[in-house]
Amino acid sequence: MSLQDLAPANSQRARQTAINAFGRFIAAEGVTMDFVAASLLGDGSGAVFVKLMDRFGVHLAFMEGRGGKPLARNSVMSYYRHVKNWLLDTYPKHRTAIEQKLLKMGQTLERHCLKRVEGGMVKKAPACTKEDLRILMDGLYYDAASSKDYQDAALLALMWYAFGRASDLGFVVKGNLSVSADGVVFVRLIRVKTAEEQGISLFPDRDSFITCPLHAIAMALVMQDSPCAQLLDHPHLAAGSEESVAAPVDIPLAEALGLCDDDDVPAEPPQKKRKVPVDNMKIHAYVNRVVKSASAVQAKANPTGNLTSHSFRRGGAQHANSDPLLSAQWIFDRGSWNMTATNKAFAYVFNTTSEDQKVARVLSGWDSSKKPPVPTLSWFDFASREQALELGNLLFQTSINTQDPEKKLNGRVAEVLVASLIQHFPEVLERYPMCLYATRMRECLMAVGLSRAQMLAWSSELQGKVTRKDLVENEVDEEKLTREEKLINHQNRIIGELIAMNRSLTDRVSLLERGVSQAVASSSPSSNATQVDADCSESPAKSKTCGSKALPKGPAAIWFEWYAKTPRLWDVCGDRQRKSAYKQTVNYMKLFLPNGFHLDPSTSTYCDQVLRVGQEAEANLLNFFQEQGTKRKSGSSALKQLRKYYNGGKLNKLIEAYRARVATEGITDPAPRETHDLFSLK
Repeated sequence: MSLQDLAPANSQRARQTAINAFGRFIAAEGVTMDFVAASLLGDGSGAVFVKLMDRFGVHLAFMEGRGGKPLARNSVMSYYRHVKNWLLDTYPKHRTAIEQKLLKMGQTLERHCLKRVEGGMVKKAPACTKEDLRILMDGLYYDAASSKDYQDAALLALMWYAFGRASDLGFVVKGNLSVSADGVVFVRLIRVKTAEEQGISLFPDRDSFITCPLHAIAMALVMQDSPCAQLLDHPHLAAGSEESVAAPVDIPLAEALGLCDDDDVPAEPPQKKRKVPVDNMKIHAYVNRVVKSASAVQAKANPTGNLTSHSFRRGGAQHANSDPLLSAQWIFDRGSWNMTATNKAFAYVFNTTSEDQKVARVLSGWDSSKKPPVPTLSWFDFASREQALELGNLLFQTSINTQDPEKKLNGRVAEVLVASLIQHFPEVLERYPMCLYATRMRECLMAVGLSRAQMLAWSSELQGKVTRKDLVENEVDEEKLTREEKLINHQNRIIGELIAMNRSLTDRVSLLERGVSQAVASSSPSSNATQVDADCSESPAKSKTCGSKALPKGPAAIWFEWYAKTPRLWDVCGDRQRKSAYKQTVNYMKLFLPNGFHLDPSTSTYCDQVLRVGQEAEANLLNFFQEQGTKRKSGSSALKQLRKYYNGGKLNKLIEAYRARVATEGITDPAPRETHDLFSLK
């Protein structure tokens, strides 16, 4: 193993692709790699090396790519650069003498590619404007089918506001979120391309709650299924944050040094690696698919065409650059663009939070020179704040009710995010009344004992304080009128929600007064059936939605949701099919805990206990699948496979061992007794 093996997978792949192209060039010339190696070893002045690269450059200049068109300029230069570096590393005898000449040859090749009719101009991704971002996120929220869609929306928002690549966000953990003394939210991330740690600031959006980064993060955290360290619990992000590197071979240093080849000994080109199928696609390809599907569904809104994962980085930078008060260097620093030493010598500005906050304000629609108000629960009185904190503990249960510091959300960050959720609650109810997030919010309100009217009052209070703080800083009358209009619109949404509540209450009272007469309902069945059939025939076909199918949940996530989610699923779950599937999955998982388990909801570490036991059961379950020759499964697929094993009698021994543990009090299960043992020996 060498340091080359620790290089990013994409860099290794690009190097191998270039070497393969060089091998095809050698074969087309009718020579072998042994002949080339012998020629380079016998080269006394470096002329053979230069001539070889010259012929290879000419070959690349006229090489055809896909569709019979000339190879793109980026591909030509990538092949030339990688092959040159590979040959110089293998035959470094005349590196000093010929390196400058090879550099000039590369410049000549690039100028030729620029002047070509085709292949000269590099195709660049179109910029994603803020309106495009709003359209895409609105489509994802409107058609959300699972927590994955809220994760996707938060991912797009962070990519736009942080000028980030999709791979950058795989390293963001919950502990990287913090709040400064003046209420500014900071997020620390690692730029993969430059290997730099960077801190950027985020502000609430001034114009729309849909594109607000704080609200997007809050909704994604509310919808998380189980505790995790990552801010965005996404398999594609997790896979991108960890490079798959083979374990180093344990060879003594003395033996390794003794086996070193001489520098002049030719090295064979590395063999082409066999492709290993992976379960998940790369994060950039995944983002491209999400953007493509969302753009297709939102075609009537006319978003910019052909958006890609890089469009968000380019669009955010162009949006910030439209403000004449922002320095270009501040934008470069926020995006962590690599600048040459010469440019930095002439225009170097320390990347302080002051400049970054100005860029963040412009991105969120605020004036770069004025501090925007950031809502927080400290604006409430003591009693209201305590109630809001209790609500936040339920909403962010997977991020707060854990003792693991890596999976725990900062307390001040949680207050800001809860305040953002409360502030925009009426707007969410108006825009997405039946979405999964609204359902989860209603469940938590019921568990805490808060009424919807109380939530609307809190929202009105936060919005009023935001407006008043903004009015104090703005002295222009027209700007004042705009802020007052926004406050009036927010109050109208609250009034509309209260009217809807009164109407529903009136309907319930009228139903009670009528006694829900069955005679009236059954008096004209034929006419009712005809009306239903007519409605069904007139209803259009179901349109395509932005929200894709829900990702199958892992057994550990189902275990955590069954035992730790508040309110408990066995008490309030309205979906009987889901409740039954979860109950059966949990019962099967109990069979794979040979040492039993003890769960006590009264302890402060209850959520951590549930997560640990669930992960242990999942690991044992997957090992059992592997022993039976079954591929890794999740969700309903795992349940179906377990049913097959159960009906085939393959779980009889596990069932007997489980019942023995129950008899010896080796299990403490907080779930109701009727959900415990659902098995009989086959």
